[in-house]
Amino acid sequence: MINWPDQLIKDIARRRAVIMLGSGVSKNSIGKDGARPPTWREFLDSALSNVPPKSKHLVAALNGGDYLSACEWIKNRMDEGWNEYLRNVFLRPAYQPNKVHELIFELDAGIYLTPNFDKIFDNYVTERTDGTTIIKTYYDDDVHQLIRGGTRLILKMHGSIDSPDRMIFGRAKYSETRIKFAPFYHLIDALLLTNTFLMIGCGLNDPDFQLLFENYSYRFPSGAPHYMTYADPAPQELESLLRDTRKIKLLKYSRAAEHKELEDSLVELNKKVEDERESIAASFTW
Repeated sequence: MINWPDQLIKDIARRRAVIMLGSGVSKNSIGKDGARPPTWREFLDSALSNVPPKSKHLVAALNGGDYLSACEWIKNRMDEGWNEYLRNVFLRPAYQPNKVHELIFELDAGIYLTPNFDKIFDNYVTERTDGTTIIKTYYDDDVHQLIRGGTRLILKMHGSIDSPDRMIFGRAKYSETRIKFAPFYHLIDALLLTNTFLMIGCGLNDPDFQLLFENYSYRFPSGAPHYMTYADPAPQELESLLRDTRKIKLLKYSRAAEHKELEDSLVELNKKVEDERESIAASFTW
């Protein structure tokens, strides 16, 4: 079981935490014909099989973890078929929410941040909140107006399958977005400084995350850490590197039985957060 830090529990209880959902959360959802949302590597492997031949430079990029370059080349090969392929993968299977989605929602955070293109969590939260949750992307120019508004907010950091042309997928789009939509990244910088981030189902290789957390770490060397759930094993060297360069503390759990321990740990976290909120309400220490 995850040993949840007291400070994280307090910050979630006071809605001073941002919950970040990665592709690992969507991975356990099931859609039509048993389809599951792919990880980035699974998506690229599948896409590559649709645009033969498997060129050496493409295979080398995938095996070396250079997913941005591989994605850019595959997209160029697919040409006008790219957007249709994206819809077939991320939209048409009609993925259903899973238990982890439900447990994350029950934490009742004010802001959720996700790089996921799918709409599984978006649709679930919209239904549970009778459409009162606002969903925004990196290119919406009014996001800053909502951060202080007290409305439940989902920020889609890399765009949505609703607008495939604006999904940040590939090296060119990453580079363009950092410059053209720099204010959005400044907003995330501000959230990192003023809130505690809890990352669930997130990977370590996303270039946006690397840059954001490294900037935070070196700008504010005495700043408080953020947290990431992580399935064992995690080498001590990796834990130290993440703490030293990104101020991320790993919260480890067993990956056995399809990450069942993560679900059980989130159930416990919800109870601890609820107990903390009751304590705060009783003592009027909001």
